[in-house]
Amino acid sequence: MNILDRDSIQSSIKRSLGLKVDNKKIAPAEFGISEMMVDLYKNFNTSLTHQQLFNWHKMLTNGRRYLTDVDIYRAHEDSMQVVCGRLDRPTIHFEAPPSHDIHKEMEQFVLWFNILSSKKENNVLPIAKAGITHLYFVSIHPFEDGYGRIGRALSKKCID
Repeated sequence: MNILDRDSIQSSIKRSLGLKVDNKKIAPAEFGISEMMVDLYKNFNTSLTHQQLFNWHKMLTNGRRYLTDVDIYRAHEDSMQVVCGRLDRPTIHFEAPPSHDIHKEMEQFVLWFNILSSKKENNVLPIAKAGITHLYFVSIHPFEDGYGRIGRALSKKCID
């Protein structure tokens, strides 16, 4: 889990929106999350695209050199698992779809998301839309890192 500096994020968002701020240097992680939030705000009413997700991922992973797959869906051969416990007896709590299925899974997700978001007269409560959206997205686990923050942004984007 990343702990970000709130003042840096607020300063970066203000700067991105053209508001007056001090000249404080902003760390890449704080700059990336603020850049994504400004993009979410500016593109709130647009349909979701794969390119928007890639752009958000690139923003969030600004300065993270340990990642091999940036602004693309994950492509590594290893399975993506949520694991805890001892190294010699791990407990697997969840295993995401394999990387070779990610493009198909994300195509279905983007289509579903845009249908859910476009229906103005549906009976789905906003909190349910947000929760289902987040769970669906993180269950696919399409990126090596940043999928939780992008999932939360999607939860905001899907609420009318």
